[in-house]
Amino acid sequence: ILIQGNLDIFGKFIQAQIGVQNQFAGQVTIPLTPVATTDAASKGYVDGLTARKIFTATSSDTTTNYNTVAATPIVWNEELIKDSIYTHDSANTPTQVTVTEAGTYRVYSMLTATSATGQRTVVLLKIAINGTATGRLGAGMYIRGQNGITESSATIEETMVLSANDIITITGERGSTNTSNTFGVSEASFFSIEKIA
Repeated sequence: ILIQGNLDIFGKFIQAQIGVQNQFAGQVTIPLTPVATTDAASKGYVDGLTARKIFTATSSDTTTNYNTVAATPIVWNEELIKDSIYTHDSANTPTQVTVTEAGTYRVYSMLTATSATGQRTVVLLKIAINGTATGRLGAGMYIRGQNGITESSATIEETMVLSANDIITITGERGSTNTSNTFGVSEASFFSIEKIA
């Protein structure tokens, strides 16, 4: 049946079967530039919705002491993945990562540290946005300092809504009465930011 124009139905409509095709005859493509009358979206638009945007880094720095009274930003001087929505300068500002798109992000970090002489050393982790800590606390580190137990790790993770050009830092600070210098273990720590919405 070929109907040109509108189809007006009056009364009770019991059932209609329109077409029987349940698969595409060929490959479905999404154009780079959509045509208003035929295409729902462009490839760039769809990719932007589906692709996760990630920043990851580690640190080879072994000279910054994180067992300090004041919060000390952790150095991330070795980038692993840096998608286009992140800015980070490994040489000049290695402690800071800037997000250039507003959205919901998952932020995760692990600091693995060592203290050769300290006993019961604890370094606490915090996430700071534009220099202000969010209030969450990573408090899992405990360096025994005896029987060869001179390394430990602390982790922190938070899902947060960020604005464009927010600057994220991860900081370490003293979590016990032990004042011994505590340094990162080269390439054992990790920092990750992922845009999830």
